[in-house]
Amino acid sequence: MRSVTCPCEAVFEADLPESVDLDVRPRAVEEILDGSFLSARCPECGSIVKPDLPVRVTSESRGMDIQVVPEMERYAFYRGAVPLPSGSEAVIGYRELVERIRAARDRVSPRALEVLKYLLLARAQQDSPEAEIVIEYVGREKDTFVFDVWGMKADEAGVVRVPGAVYEKTLSELARKSSEEPFSRIFAGTYRSVRVLEADPEE
Repeated sequence: MRSVTCPCEAVFEADLPESVDLDVRPRAVEEILDGSFLSARCPECGSIVKPDLPVRVTSESRGMDIQVVPEMERYAFYRGAVPLPSGSEAVIGYRELVERIRAARDRVSPRALEVLKYLLLARAQQDSPEAEIVIEYVGREKDTFVFDVWGMKADEAGVVRVPGAVYEKTLSELARKSSEEPFSRIFAGTYRSVRVLEADPEE
């Protein structure tokens, strides 16, 4: 049982896991994708509450051992103040977990996606240098890779489609790119995301 605080200010105990093995509980994959994972109904107001809680997600068949760090601990994690279980890779916030599950579902390389996200981010920042832009992988549509671009306009996502040939080229060059800046920094630690550059004074 874990303690949950509802926006109505009620505090209650809910049966929410601290870890889940997707090989043992495959239904959790769909729950993560549809948003019902780690959610509970408030006994006071009846609202569905989705608390920002840490959870470890593993799957030996997918080569996955992910520790979800709450979004509100992002900058504490950047400072090295949030420890991870041994052997785990970090994602920060529920949306990043969804993105990784989408990548596993589509059998695409999370690292290649981060390279593409960096290139899309650089292009978006040329158009809106002051915007706080976040790129999110949505999925595959036939031979294209679809990304949402948040931050260009308030509360509105743009959609970018990357041809499959560009993904394949990125994948073929991944070993070389991983040793080059800024990708060597992106892939250096346990949090292998383009957003790690937010904590890097060089970017």
